[in-house]
Amino acid sequence: MGESSGRPAAGPVSIVVPAHDEEATIARLLGPLVGGAPPGELDVIVVCNGCHDRTAEVARSFGVRVVELAEPSKAAALVRGDAEANHFPRIYLDADIELTATSVRALADALEGAVLAAGPRREIPVDQTSLLVRAYYAVWTRLPQVQTGLFGRGVVAVSAAGWRFQIRGLQRPAACRKRPLTALPIGAAGSSHDRLSLLGSASSPKACTRCLAAY
Repeated sequence: MGESSGRPAAGPVSIVVPAHDEEATIARLLGPLVGGAPPGELDVIVVCNGCHDRTAEVARSFGVRVVELAEPSKAAALVRGDAEANHFPRIYLDADIELTATSVRALADALEGAVLAAGPRREIPVDQTSLLVRAYYAVWTRLPQVQTGLFGRGVVAVSAAGWRFQIRGLQRPAACRKRPLTALPIGAAGSSHDRLSLLGSASSPKACTRCLAAY
């Protein structure tokens, strides 16, 4: 996502990055992410799980916190990273995703008010695929759980309220579907990929206690 001007987040944002043998990709994430933020704005925790390459070494070169686990488990890495994180908003981010500091600020801004969780809009490039693949995704992307869920996006941000209520699923319950998803531009202006899908709550956070468990 392209870098543009954006105000720093009001407080530190914790970012948990589970990584398994991501030596070849982790720098593409951490370079723009850490390089675009002033000191103290982001608390990045890379949790290397079962790595057999230089993922931890490369991550440390960017000055982020690194935790190493022997077990190759994304679930265990998320749990450990969550235990290490100290701030909200909190972002759970795949190691092969490219996200800028400006986009992090947009995610943090999106969590103001009653919004419990947010993630980027799912964009699936199918231009160069077969007719069968395009037909499959034409149907798949219209499924209600795909349109409203935050799973499969590689980036999920939660507010303190969203985390505190132990949100159990990535699909909005019926009470929450009364409020439609909205979108905000993030990153480079005018880019169809740089949009943010917001997950709204109903009258209280308790109505959304199944909206987010993992990503």
